[in-house]
Amino acid sequence: MGTLNPFGEAVSDEVVADWLNQFEPEERDVAEQLLVHFRFYGFAQISAALRELHAKILAATRDLASSTWYVPVGYVAKSGSLIAYFYKIQNEVTQESFILISDLKNISSDRASTIVFLDDYIGTGHQAAQVWNAFRSLNPRLAEEATVIFAAIVAMRRGVEYLSQMTGFRVIVVDVIEESDLPLAAQSSIFPADGDRARARTILEKYGARLRPKGPLGYGNSQGLLGFIYSTPNNTLPIFWSTESGWKPLLPHKESYRDPSSLFGPPAGLPKEAAMESPDKPLAESAALSGYEIAPEIASKIFTEFRRTDIFLVLAPVVRSLDIPEGAFSQLLRLIGELKHLVHEKEGVSSALLVVPQAALEELPKLAVSAASGITLASLDEVLAIIQLVKAADGALVIRPDGTVLGTTLFPPAADDALSFLPLRYQKAANASLKTGGLLFFFTGEGRASVFHSGQRLLAYRGASWHLQPSDMKGGVRTLAKRYHVDEPALLRVFQLCFRLSDEGHGALLVVGDHQRVLGLAEPPKTAYMRWPQMNVGLTEPEAILGLMRQDGATIIGADGTVLQGMTPLRPPVDAPGAVEVGRGTKHATAAKISGATGSLTIAVSVDGRITVYGGGEILLKIMG
Repeated sequence: MGTLNPFGEAVSDEVVADWLNQFEPEERDVAEQLLVHFRFYGFAQISAALRELHAKILAATRDLASSTWYVPVGYVAKSGSLIAYFYKIQNEVTQESFILISDLKNISSDRASTIVFLDDYIGTGHQAAQVWNAFRSLNPRLAEEATVIFAAIVAMRRGVEYLSQMTGFRVIVVDVIEESDLPLAAQSSIFPADGDRARARTILEKYGARLRPKGPLGYGNSQGLLGFIYSTPNNTLPIFWSTESGWKPLLPHKESYRDPSSLFGPPAGLPKEAAMESPDKPLAESAALSGYEIAPEIASKIFTEFRRTDIFLVLAPVVRSLDIPEGAFSQLLRLIGELKHLVHEKEGVSSALLVVPQAALEELPKLAVSAASGITLASLDEVLAIIQLVKAADGALVIRPDGTVLGTTLFPPAADDALSFLPLRYQKAANASLKTGGLLFFFTGEGRASVFHSGQRLLAYRGASWHLQPSDMKGGVRTLAKRYHVDEPALLRVFQLCFRLSDEGHGALLVVGDHQRVLGLAEPPKTAYMRWPQMNVGLTEPEAILGLMRQDGATIIGADGTVLQGMTPLRPPVDAPGAVEVGRGTKHATAAKISGATGSLTIAVSVDGRITVYGGGEILLKIMG
């Protein structure tokens, strides 16, 4: 595809082609023109830009004294840790030089000659102006006397001018996006002809209205053509990052795993300080990143495929413990990219790949099929042929950390775990990763995948993104059962059913506990023509209950697990408290408000796999099943 793929290894040509095919044939020339002018910052581009940024800061201040402090900001405060980490390793700046904005209140003006706020992107400049106001309120004298720099990799010209006029920042950037770089600006170099520009606007507004109604052309009508390997600004046109209405984006926004009260534990391997949303998170993440002695080449590969700081923090120690060399890791990621979407005779291929340390190979049964001597991950065609000999639920292709392909093995039976939240098809694979301490990739053949290590599911790939998984589902359910006066085994069973619905791609709305008040907000169920025996989530066969849950309307479950009603429309009070999520439909709004109007737990399962748990009108957990 050549020049039409500006993303390098981060996005395959096949994904770009699929994205283009979503447009009408007569619209694709506009989409292709946008691709040609898209600015994508991968690991190499970010590293080079941060070296140049450091040089610009040195030139502007003539000297970086030991009292210079760096304050990571990052786009919407999400990428501050990455910018700090990349800046440190590219410019050999010590961790001690980085502080949080809250620490600035304790610094006297005679101790710091330079304050450098580090960001990746300046859009309108409004968020950066808020940073200035916060800084000035914390330490007005320091803001007045110190040299205060706002440094970024790339910025809109309008944002730079806004900051220069409205704040005391000295703005230093590497790349500037001019008005002529915007597709719909009057002086656009992308669509210079009035007719072409008008047609492009019609097309972009058509898709943007569906994908991001409140900002069809990007936040603040920015018309952005910009993305980083780890995030994409809202200023960028939503056709590049939105996943709404089944759209297949090129750079999907990461879906945050949310556990606001830390009830379910941080994802396995993620330091608690880096998992919690707090002002200390950027430095906690940055320090954790610096603590992993992992080759920069492997770090860049992890970011290229998984694109998130928290996922890096989960995977980096696993990759290091297995001692996977850079060459083998690159080949492993190439194979993963193929297996996520592998099709055979028009059907997705379900397969599994298990990286096992040599010392643990004896924990697996004898190989069912052995690979010929000399077959490695570099032998892509041969590997793809061998891996299809066994389905993921039954076995896996086994490889050594150095990339040597051994052959296929069948998983040993897994002990029945009545409290497991994993659907049955994953349990033998999880058990194999536990016995071997191996890293297992499980592909379902539906553009979906899961990653297991030592029996724990670490990640799920769904909706074109990787998603973190919690480490302590049982502990979180135990806490919720006590807090909401629900029988614990019954609530465990409800969560199991939700994970199964999610895995099957079915939506559902479940309400658990405080059933009298919930029924008071319910309309008559649409089941007058049905009769069924009394059901309880802990006693009735799951299939019978799942059939009811898959239908429209809510399934109302008592605190003891009794299924009281199904297919029931709910009408919560309009003024009931309830968290509102952009892009979520009426099911989620109803779930939030019912939990706010009653003492119940409500769970919304989306057809795209998201499971959201509400209590008191707030989100208690959001996870991709």
